[in-house]
Amino acid sequence: MRGFLKRGYQDWGCPRRGERTTSRPVARSGREHVLRRYRRCIGGSVDVSDSLAESLYLISESSGYEIELHEIPADPRAIEIARDIRADPVDIVFNGGEEYELVLSVEESCVESIVEDIMRIGIEISHYGVITESRGLGVRI
Repeated sequence: MRGFLKRGYQDWGCPRRGERTTSRPVARSGREHVLRRYRRCIGGSVDVSDSLAESLYLISESSGYEIELHEIPADPRAIEIARDIRADPVDIVFNGGEEYELVLSVEESCVESIVEDIMRIGIEISHYGVITESRGLGVRI
């Protein structure tokens, strides 16, 4: 029996990194000074502990605008595993949880700089979408 799996659960070959990330998350330190530097550019942030869908919904709700994603924010290996087990990768990405990663809404003029500065300290970060000009609540892909 591996890691977080309990009696009666099927082992679908989840990589050890995936098990560690979700069952024993480690707080990432080092980015707080970068985030502090850009605090005037950050409109909102939330950690992905319940699900990415919930996190994006909270940002949409607090801003009053819809969010449009340009791509699905997922590790290619996670999408491959989802397909191997005949699961919907979009469902897993948006309804999984326990990643404890940050989702930020950042002013467009600061996106490139904040991404470069966070990557410079060795933390992966990506720009996946935008808060639209459409009033409302929700996420579009």
